[in-house]
Amino acid sequence: MGAQPTMGPILRACAVGALVLGGVVAPVASAHAHHQRGHGQRRRNRTRRVFVGAPSISIASPVNGDHYARGKTVMAAYTCTASPPAVVSSCNGGVPNGAPLPTATPGTYSFTVTARDDHGGTARRTVVYIVSAAHSRARSRATG
Repeated sequence: MGAQPTMGPILRACAVGALVLGGVVAPVASAHAHHQRGHGQRRRNRTRRVFVGAPSISIASPVNGDHYARGKTVMAAYTCTASPPAVVSSCNGGVPNGAPLPTATPGTYSFTVTARDDHGGTARRTVVYIVSAAHSRARSRATG
């Protein structure tokens, strides 16, 4: 019998670690594979590190730097997505998505959304908005 043909790589194990890039924790997966060889041939082991990526966050409201009139109803609107094969496991803001933001008291407010995925990736995004005391002077890019 002659040598058997080389077969493709077979996934042996997968481990997940974390990489920190500019304050964002991003998961890194290691896949270990080996090639099956014909009778009498050596087996090769390889490790490949794949950057999965941190979740991404989009904040539609409040708009960063916008001014809102005191007492104006402004609803939080944000989404979180993960880089495949990861899936978003949590997406939380200072208030729930679709809930009103605090605008009763004039001042500068920060609004932060934190996203986590099932591969250990974490992302955080913050926007700042201003609540003005004078109703007639406050303007919002979102509402004109």
